[in-house]
Amino acid sequence: MEPEDALTTTENVLRDLIEGVLRDKYGAEWIAQRVDGDTRERWQDRLTEEKGRRAGVKVDDRLIYYSDLGDLPRLLKNDWEAFKPCFGNLKKTDIDLKRLIGFRHAQHHGRDLVPFERDLLAGIIGEIRNKVTVFQSERGPDTEYFPKIEYVADSFGNVARRSKGSVNTGLTLHPGDEVTFTCHGWDPKGEQLQWGWNADPSMVQIEHYEDDEFTWQLKDEDVAESQGVHIFLLSFRPFHRHGWFDDSVTFRYRVLPRSL
Repeated sequence: MEPEDALTTTENVLRDLIEGVLRDKYGAEWIAQRVDGDTRERWQDRLTEEKGRRAGVKVDDRLIYYSDLGDLPRLLKNDWEAFKPCFGNLKKTDIDLKRLIGFRHAQHHGRDLVPFERDLLAGIIGEIRNKVTVFQSERGPDTEYFPKIEYVADSFGNVARRSKGSVNTGLTLHPGDEVTFTCHGWDPKGEQLQWGWNADPSMVQIEHYEDDEFTWQLKDEDVAESQGVHIFLLSFRPFHRHGWFDDSVTFRYRVLPRSL
């Protein structure tokens, strides 16, 4: 994964962690309680701008997703006791996040990372993502063996995460349309992952990709009131969490003929 993509994925992993932990602690209105007014207003302005700029795309309407990477350390520090079981050491976590922020600034100013910086970035990101995944996973031996989906996004902006395994997109599509899916997963051993997918009702036909992106080209047989696209994550190891696969998410669409 390129540094920019790796940083963006890690930002989103941290955002999901913060939202999940603080929502559990303070309830659905956690942002009003734990984020100052100026910051909330800045996030809201970005959300409004995003909706106006990306007509035809379903944007994520969670305010935390319009935060800067630089906003996140403060949220972690302010409720450190809630996040300590995940990260362990506040000082080390703070240093790691400051380094990530520095790398992000370098990218924003058009400066390429030199090889040792890319290696350092990969190490910090790998450790953070491992800690978050282990913290959020069920306790037990499977945590140390089976990979998990971090998120899958379709080309309309719909996102499925581990905590939300099925997404009803509300979209109506037609034969001839195309939907591209971008997938990100985590493996406790750091090994290569593969992705499989199919669309109802062809449950036997599973197409496999070693890349993290594939395109669904709709056909006449995909016409259905609720058409499910099932995406599966698999390691290359001989054993899997669920028989032949390790994790999965589903996207649902309404597919109608072009002329009735």
